[in-house]
Amino acid sequence: MAIDWITVLAQIGNFLVLVWLLKRFLYKPILNGIDARETEIATRMGEAEVARKKAAAAEAAFVQQKQALLVDNSEQAERIREQAEKEKDALLAATRESLEREKQEWQAHLEAERDRFISELHCASAETLYQLVRRALHDLADEDLEERIGLHVISKLKPLAHELVSAGANAEQAVATTHKSLSNSTQETIRDALAGMAPGLDLKFSVDPRQAPGMILRIGSVQMAWTVDSYTDELTGMLSERLARAGCRTMAERPALSPAEDFLDALLDVPAPSPALTEVGTVAEVGDGIAVVAGLARALADELLVFASGVRGVVLDLEPDRLGVILLGPSDRITAGEDVWRTHKVFSVPVGNGLLGRILDATGGPRDGNGSVASTAERPVEASAPGILSRAPVNRPLATGIKVIDGAVPIGLGQRELIIGDRQTGKTSIAIDTILNQARSDVVSIYCAIGQRGDAVARVIETLRKSGQLANTVVVAAGDEDAPGLAYVAPYAAMTMAEYFADQGHDVLVVFDDLTHHARSYRELSLLLRRPPGREAFPGDIFYVHARLLERAGQFTPEAGGGSITALPVVETQAENLSAYIPTNLISITDGQIYLSPRLVRKNQFPAVDIGLSVSRVGGKAQHRAFREVAGNLRVTLSQFEELEDFARFGTRLDDNTRARLTRGAAVRTALRQPERDPMPAVEQLLVLMAALEGLLDGLSENEVAETMIRMRNSVGDSLKDVDERIRQNRSLEEAEKQSLLRVARTALALSGEDRHGPDA
Repeated sequence: MAIDWITVLAQIGNFLVLVWLLKRFLYKPILNGIDARETEIATRMGEAEVARKKAAAAEAAFVQQKQALLVDNSEQAERIREQAEKEKDALLAATRESLEREKQEWQAHLEAERDRFISELHCASAETLYQLVRRALHDLADEDLEERIGLHVISKLKPLAHELVSAGANAEQAVATTHKSLSNSTQETIRDALAGMAPGLDLKFSVDPRQAPGMILRIGSVQMAWTVDSYTDELTGMLSERLARAGCRTMAERPALSPAEDFLDALLDVPAPSPALTEVGTVAEVGDGIAVVAGLARALADELLVFASGVRGVVLDLEPDRLGVILLGPSDRITAGEDVWRTHKVFSVPVGNGLLGRILDATGGPRDGNGSVASTAERPVEASAPGILSRAPVNRPLATGIKVIDGAVPIGLGQRELIIGDRQTGKTSIAIDTILNQARSDVVSIYCAIGQRGDAVARVIETLRKSGQLANTVVVAAGDEDAPGLAYVAPYAAMTMAEYFADQGHDVLVVFDDLTHHARSYRELSLLLRRPPGREAFPGDIFYVHARLLERAGQFTPEAGGGSITALPVVETQAENLSAYIPTNLISITDGQIYLSPRLVRKNQFPAVDIGLSVSRVGGKAQHRAFREVAGNLRVTLSQFEELEDFARFGTRLDDNTRARLTRGAAVRTALRQPERDPMPAVEQLLVLMAALEGLLDGLSENEVAETMIRMRNSVGDSLKDVDERIRQNRSLEEAEKQSLLRVARTALALSGEDRHGPDA
């Protein structure tokens, strides 16, 4: 068989081509893939080895850390245990100290209760003794006692002969009044004895069954009484003097009480009372709140008089034959012809720390139903104003808690700042908020309500009571239902009480609400006393009446006590008439005024303080430095805004700068809004004022500004503790502290924006 070499060669070529194709397209990629896989596996094995080593190292580190943590936990547990032991010991010590203190307080309370019981027992015994003596003398009195009293009176007249002759110089007749008629022999004896001392004096005898047993001898404007009642009245005086030493006068102090035997022995050692001549006048006329008294030629101005009906009065007018007396009680109890006696002392009111927390009338008597007032002393309501050398500059701020006032119209301790405006503009609210804010200070407050409605005064008292500030406040109330004389003396009584606290080194805030009613009361009394009227029918001395009151306020030197009296008189205007008589007088007397505008009230801007018409003449020197730095341009910003606001009403096209000023002013004005009965701490005021003046509130609506201010106030915490401390120290703010204020404001603003628009807005 022949070999077809051509076919063999062709098959060999095909095989070689096949082998080449397989090597080219099959075996080589497979081998490359295998090589790559082996390389990858080797790489991953190396990485795994590295990871294994890292894991082993991490495990070792974890074990080491775990062991260290176990050691630390053990040490920390030991420290916690030791700290707990210390806290337990401290708590036990504090508890023991508290229990010991409560024990001592309870013992002191028991001792005080014992002393109070003994004192009350003494007082009750004295009262019982007095009543028994009085009743016994009345029951046992007969004609013989009357006779003996008459003869005794004549024997006691001899040392008073000169005074008797002087008193009866112009008298032609004397009257001796007894409870029962005297015998003829006794009458002749008394008549002869009196004729020997006062020749030409006709003596007549009268009988008054209503009179206590005894005799009352009246010659002209003087009288001498020697009756059972006069004797027991003097006995009452002696008892009061002795009991005052035993603590009956004031229960605030606990003096040592003498034994009963010593007390009775002291009473028995006191000589019997002796008759004395007393001046007696009669009521010639009586009007609504006044009385005209005749027969008391020696009476002095401002002297306290006592009427037979028990009503008291103060001498206001001195004329040759008559006295003009303002009544401190109801005039309908007084009748013409009624007797009037001098007290030989000026009208005074009680003073002392015991007045704090009490509601008093204009005479210092209680009106709260809490018993008698524990006073330290009594002081005349009329007093001279401190001299120039007793006064010190006003350089300490009085924080009102009201943004617009503390920022733009600051008040200093010792300043007289008038609060003026029409009715229902918020004058009383500003005064009350200022009192409420003194809970953050040591300032003693006195609120004097003059001619106010009873319900209005009750609301003020309830506000003070709910806030807890009543305990540091004295309320003196002379309502519109009281006698006009009480409204007249009320502010002087309040100022006298304030002077006591100032003399003790305290800072005192006095609110007179309001002096318009006081001026009207004085006008009513003056017209009834037929004083010549002046402008608006007010008497000519109305300026002096208010000046001598307000000049008693001020900052006093350490030699004069070191305290201060800040006066906030309130005055009401009619139809925004600041040029009326009383407002102009008080503006000239005071150191500035806070004007409340009805225009702002209509815009719902409260407090309605018109910064343009309000001024503080001395308070700027006492303003916090932080407020001067932050709110220094507050007045300028608002003034420019109000001018531009009026200009913009004409529809004029405004440039961007003007629009920016309008936007800024609107935000600032809205930021100054503040609800009543919500005085703000200084740091919160600064936060809101800085946010408004720096433009953070620009473009926000009124509701948005209100919400943002609430959030700002709630955000004040430890972050602004340094700012608060600098305000307390009256130091300037550093740049970092200003930035802290802005940071808190921006945070509150951002949170308010989230609340308005949602977190995804």
